[in-house]
Amino acid sequence: YSQRSSLACHPPSNRPQLWVTSQWQDGFWVWIWSILGGGIATIAVSRFHCIVCGSVAAIVLFSVCTVVFVFFQGWMALVPAQLGLLGTISTLTIYQNLRQNKQFNSVLEKFKNETILPQFSTGGSLDVG
Repeated sequence: YSQRSSLACHPPSNRPQLWVTSQWQDGFWVWIWSILGGGIATIAVSRFHCIVCGSVAAIVLFSVCTVVFVFFQGWMALVPAQLGLLGTISTLTIYQNLRQNKQFNSVLEKFKNETILPQFSTGGSLDVG
């Protein structure tokens, strides 16, 4: 039996071989990358800049997770953070493009002008007889 692979056997100190982050740390990690994606989509001047900056951010995220895994034996939430980053960029970019569309603006204005709650008249008095 060969013990060449460190992942195939337990270390002598019975420590876990990989450390993982807790749920709140994973949530915070994903939230940070989602906020970054929102910033990229909001600040990017053109669609091309948004794609370039989003790609660079995705590569940086992958690199950080790879470095933590290889050098520090840690496991970071890569896929949820990538989904948060790219999903936020995509959603905000689509929304911004729709906002520039005149047809969408007219539908949005119509929706804003419609009232959901009934209008009550402010004139007149209540009879509390």
